[in-house]
Amino acid sequence: MGLDIVVEKNGTDVYSFRAGSYSGFNDFRTWLAGIVSVDINKFIGYGGTKDWDGIPFEEFLYHSDCDGELNTEQCLELYGDFCMYLMVAGNNNNDEEHKYYFDTYMDFFNSFKMVKNGEADKLVFC
Repeated sequence: MGLDIVVEKNGTDVYSFRAGSYSGFNDFRTWLAGIVSVDINKFIGYGGTKDWDGIPFEEFLYHSDCDGELNTEQCLELYGDFCMYLMVAGNNNNDEEHKYYFDTYMDFFNSFKMVKNGEADKLVFC
């Protein structure tokens, strides 16, 4: 079992990738929060009480890990976040764990870029 991401345009699959096991995807989101100096465990949905407003990657970090979708507007906002932190995410890409995180980062980055370029209109979590 794990999380697959399907990138769609007008209901047609245009790209897909495996985001990892559910626990691996949760580890990825914890890593992603860490690159913007956020302790994910302090936020709603991860056992904490802090609100997500104004946090980079907000829609991504708070999104369900097993279903739902990110619409065009959410993807465009996340594309901006993924662009802004691309260099930080790529730093120290010299061990297997970080390579997994960065490869996953790039899968999402490229998917959001497809939405930005009009090649897709949403991401579906399956």
